[in-house]
Amino acid sequence: MPFDITMLRDQQPTGTLVADRRLYLDTTRDQMLEHGDTRAAFLLVGEGGTVPAAEVERLGLVMRDGRIQQRPEKETKQEPPPEDKKLEPPEDKSVWKPKKKRAKKAKKKGG
Repeated sequence: MPFDITMLRDQQPTGTLVADRRLYLDTTRDQMLEHGDTRAAFLLVGEGGTVPAAEVERLGLVMRDGRIQQRPEKETKQEPPPEDKKLEPPEDKSVWKPKKKRAKKAKKKGG
Protein backbone atom coordinates (compact mmCIF):
# COMPACT_ATOMS: atom_id res chain seq x y z
CA MET A 1 0.00 0.00 0.00
CA PRO A 2 1.85 3.19 -1.19
CA PHE A 3 1.67 6.39 0.80
CA ASP A 4 1.73 9.96 -0.44
CA ILE A 5 3.10 12.41 2.08
CA THR A 6 2.25 16.05 1.51
CA MET A 7 3.11 18.93 3.76
CA LEU A 8 0.35 21.48 4.09
CA ARG A 9 1.23 25.13 4.35
CA ASP A 10 -0.48 25.34 7.73
CA GLN A 11 1.76 22.59 9.08
CA GLN A 12 5.12 24.03 8.08
CA PRO A 13 7.50 24.96 10.89
CA THR A 14 7.15 28.54 12.10
CA GLY A 15 9.24 31.11 10.25
CA THR A 16 10.01 28.88 7.25
CA LEU A 17 8.84 29.45 3.69
CA VAL A 18 8.03 26.88 0.98
CA ALA A 19 9.84 27.69 -2.27
CA ASP A 20 7.83 27.81 -5.50
CA ARG A 21 11.01 27.69 -7.61
CA ARG A 22 14.76 27.17 -7.29
CA LEU A 23 16.45 29.94 -5.35
CA TYR A 24 20.17 30.64 -5.23
CA LEU A 25 22.64 32.78 -3.27
CA ASP A 26 25.43 34.92 -4.68
CA THR A 27 29.10 34.40 -3.77
CA THR A 28 28.80 36.57 -0.64
CA ARG A 29 25.67 34.62 0.41
CA ASP A 30 23.93 37.90 1.18
CA GLN A 31 21.59 38.16 -1.81
CA MET A 32 18.93 35.75 -3.06
CA LEU A 33 18.92 35.18 -6.84
CA GLU A 34 16.56 33.58 -9.34
CA HIS A 35 17.29 30.45 -11.37
CA GLY A 36 19.36 31.38 -14.44
CA ASP A 37 21.07 34.42 -12.91
CA THR A 38 24.77 34.37 -13.83
CA ARG A 39 25.78 35.56 -10.35
CA ALA A 40 24.20 32.46 -8.70
CA ALA A 41 26.84 30.47 -6.80
CA PHE A 42 25.02 28.40 -4.14
CA LEU A 43 21.65 26.65 -4.19
CA LEU A 44 19.52 27.96 -1.33
CA VAL A 45 16.49 25.72 -1.88
CA GLY A 46 14.94 23.60 -4.61
CA GLU A 47 11.38 23.85 -5.86
CA GLY A 48 8.97 22.72 -3.13
CA GLY A 49 11.66 22.78 -0.43
CA THR A 50 11.52 24.81 2.75
CA VAL A 51 13.81 27.73 3.48
CA PRO A 52 15.03 27.49 7.11
CA ALA A 53 13.78 30.15 9.51
CA ALA A 54 17.32 31.37 10.17
CA GLU A 55 17.88 32.04 6.44
CA VAL A 56 14.46 33.72 6.12
CA GLU A 57 15.39 36.16 8.87
CA ARG A 58 19.03 36.66 7.79
CA LEU A 59 18.16 37.40 4.16
CA GLY A 60 14.93 39.27 4.91
CA LEU A 61 12.75 36.97 2.79
CA VAL A 62 8.99 37.48 2.54
CA MET A 63 6.15 35.78 0.67
CA ARG A 64 4.49 38.22 -1.77
CA ASP A 65 1.88 37.13 -4.30
CA GLY A 66 2.74 33.47 -3.64
CA ARG A 67 6.44 34.00 -4.43
CA ILE A 68 9.42 34.31 -2.11
CA GLN A 69 11.09 37.68 -2.48
CA GLN A 70 13.88 39.49 -0.69
CA ARG A 71 12.97 42.72 1.03
CA PRO A 72 14.84 45.79 -0.21
CA GLU A 73 17.81 46.68 1.99
CA LYS A 74 16.11 49.75 3.43
CA GLU A 75 13.33 47.54 4.82
CA THR A 76 15.59 44.89 6.37
CA LYS A 77 16.62 45.29 9.97
CA GLN A 78 20.33 45.87 10.11
CA GLU A 79 22.36 47.40 12.87
CA PRO A 80 24.27 50.51 11.86
CA PRO A 81 28.04 50.06 11.83
CA PRO A 82 29.76 51.34 15.00
CA GLU A 83 31.25 54.78 14.75
CA ASP A 84 35.01 55.02 14.54
CA LYS A 85 36.49 56.52 17.69
CA LYS A 86 39.56 57.67 15.85
CA LEU A 87 39.06 59.93 12.89
CA GLU A 88 42.59 59.57 11.58
CA PRO A 89 44.90 56.58 11.98
CA PRO A 90 48.02 57.30 14.04
CA GLU A 91 51.26 57.97 12.18
CA ASP A 92 53.24 54.79 11.66
CA LYS A 93 56.69 55.60 12.98
CA SER A 94 58.09 52.23 12.00
CA VAL A 95 57.99 53.14 8.31
CA TRP A 96 61.26 54.50 6.93
CA LYS A 97 60.89 57.86 5.29
CA PRO A 98 63.67 59.20 3.05
CA LYS A 99 65.39 62.35 4.24
CA LYS A 100 65.09 65.52 2.26
CA LYS A 101 67.62 65.73 -0.53
CA ARG A 102 70.43 68.20 -0.12
CA ALA A 103 72.00 70.15 -2.91
CA LYS A 104 75.10 68.41 -4.25
CA LYS A 105 78.45 70.15 -3.92
CA ALA A 106 80.07 71.15 -7.18
CA LYS A 107 83.18 69.14 -8.08
CA LYS A 108 86.39 71.09 -8.61
CA LYS A 109 88.15 70.71 -11.93
CA GLY A 110 91.81 70.23 -11.92
CA GLY A 111 93.90 69.29 -9.09
